[in-house]
Amino acid sequence: MSQESIIHCNSSVREIKFKAWNPQNQEMYSPYCIDLMIHLNGVFQSLDDKGLIKGTINTPQLELLQYTELKDISGKEIYDKDIILRKDTKLNSKYIGVITFGVYGEEHSENHLGFYVNWITKCAKDFRKDLTYWNKKVKVIGNIYQNKKLLF
Repeated sequence: MSQESIIHCNSSVREIKFKAWNPQNQEMYSPYCIDLMIHLNGVFQSLDDKGLIKGTINTPQLELLQYTELKDISGKEIYDKDIILRKDTKLNSKYIGVITFGVYGEEHSENHLGFYVNWITKCAKDFRKDLTYWNKKVKVIGNIYQNKKLLF
């Protein structure tokens, strides 16, 4: 097995880019679309367009947060682990959810794999989960690392 994995961002199918959370210094690294070499020993290296090392982050706990390729109601990019807000003005209600990647299913339908909304607000647990249904109806208000208080 190889000691490294390479994620290529030059895709004609979809734009692949990431934000990264570093729990050691509580810092979120900005979105980027570069080739990224991930070594199994916890070293992350960004590469320029010629494959030369541009920068190194030395932490085994760096968490990569992938761009969903969707934007919220205000045009802000939506990433994995973002916290979203859905306002229902007719019912004067607010609902909170977390963007998650994985297998999900709606009642009476088959399972799907992809980005979905994990609704945190109790009365929203039965809402649809597919992010493509909600992205233009919600607003990104934070993420689970920097805005934990929004989850309670």
